Amino acid sequence: MNKQDLDTVELLEVAKHLGYFGYEVTAAEKDGDWYFARSDATWSFEFSRWRSFLCFRRFSNVKKMAKENAEKYLEMINRVQCESAVTQFSITDNDADTVAIHSWAMIPASYTRKTFSRNLLAWTRDLDRLQPVLEMASLD
Repeated sequence: MNKQDLDTVELLEVAKHLGYFGYEVTAAEKDGDWYFARSDATWSFEFSRWRSFLCFRRFSNVKKMAKENAEKYLEMINRVQCESAVTQFSITDNDADTVAIHSWAMIPASYTRKTFSRNLLAWTRDLDRLQPVLEMASLD
C-alpha cells in the first residue's frame, strides 16, 4: 500500500456522512464487498473503495426501446454523459425484453466534508439528468 492509499477515506466515514444526509447504509458483509446506501428521497446506490478512489455505482433495468425510439434514447443518454460532472453511463442487454443502464463514478477518496459533499451532490445531479431517459423507457 502506498502513502496515497493510507491517506484515503475509510468506508465507515463515508457511511457516517451518508447517514448525515439521510441515507440508510448497509455495511458490506466482508472485505471487498460493496456497501449499499438507500434513500427514499433521492437515488440509492452502492459504494466501495478501489485504491485511492471511492466508487459509486447503480443500475436500472428498463424495457428495451422500440426500434423507432432507440436512436432517440441513445442520443439522450449521450447528452447526459456529455453534461455529466462525475458519472459514466453504459447500456447492456439483460435479455430479449430488458436492458440495464449502468452508472458509476470514481472520485478521489481523500476525505473532507466539503469535497465529499460536492462530489455526492454532483453524483446525484448526474443521476437526476438520467431520470427522463428512464421514465421514457418505461413508457415505451
